[in-house]
Amino acid sequence: KTGQSQDLPSTVGEMLGGRSRLATALVAALLAETAAAFVSPLLPFRSRSAVSLCGRHHASVTMSSLRASEQSAARPVFVVLPGFGNAAVDYVNPFGQGEELSLKNSLTKRGIEVEVMPLDRIEWLNVLRGIFSLSFWLGKTTPYEPAYGWYVERAREAVAKASREAGGRGVVIV
Repeated sequence: KTGQSQDLPSTVGEMLGGRSRLATALVAALLAETAAAFVSPLLPFRSRSAVSLCGRHHASVTMSSLRASEQSAARPVFVVLPGFGNAAVDYVNPFGQGEELSLKNSLTKRGIEVEVMPLDRIEWLNVLRGIFSLSFWLGKTTPYEPAYGWYVERAREAVAKASREAGGRGVVIV
């Protein structure tokens, strides 16, 4: 050993051992397309001219064809299902600090229609009903039993309602 610290690879080329420029270019293009697919729906239309990956190897994907197709097809509705122990208010007015700091507001400002499944925090006590079920003690519970059946049914209703109101635009569950 020379006593120098080993640095982690900082580029795709270094990760591939610098052996193949073609492999590096293919991986960079794939990463750029993946980034564009995930980031693009969250950006305002005016920000979508290009999505780039920065670094020693630079790859860029032009979004003009995506923008043209998006203008003809409307965006889906996002349905937020509160996570375990959370309430709808956590996604609309987190910690009572104002709606402008909420997930719903952040997505709405980007042109995404958002519905938050109505749920009060106290309703999570329904999970305790599961301890009275034999399948709970046998480790064979399903989502439709007393512990979580109420949540699954509520989620189903929220998604169905959003789907009806979306009029064929689709629904994304968050």
